Amino acid sequence: YPKFSKGFQITAFEADPIYKSEYEKMQDVNFHNVAVWVRNETLRFGGKMGRVQSRKACKKECKKDGSYTVQGINLSEYFLNTLLPTDFVVLKMDIEGAEYSVIPHMLESGSFNLIDEFFLEGHTIKLSKLEEVRHRKYEHIVNMLSTIRSLGVWAHEWF
Repeated sequence: YPKFSKGFQITAFEADPIYKSEYEKMQDVNFHNVAVWVRNETLRFGGKMGRVQSRKACKKECKKDGSYTVQGINLSEYFLNTLLPTDFVVLKMDIEGAEYSVIPHMLESGSFNLIDEFFLEGHTIKLSKLEEVRHRKYEHIVNMLSTIRSLGVWAHEWF
């Protein structure tokens, strides 16, 4: 983040187990090995369900088909219970197509009112090979960002 200072607290949510060891080495990052979602529930990824994992990279977390389960976290609930309106919050979101569920949920719950700046890697059929976004067009990303900006959040695309 530009002009980053030690005053920032960094929290990272990452579902993919191949990054877990990297994050755990970062002492200045509050790491959560969970998937950002709209409910607190167990989710399944990988294998035929999505991005194929290398068995070697996935180690013990993955099944033979490369799939793995991970706890999903209700991001809106987390923000509403953790953040204060006076906190300066920058959110960078790259959640592989789940933004089409998570962002509307955040808007509905009011948790976006706690965000000051937002970076979104939006996934569409032209920007991703994910089956989950096969019917999403770039206009969906533009419309979501426009809605978020209307709340006074400084919102950007991020690639």
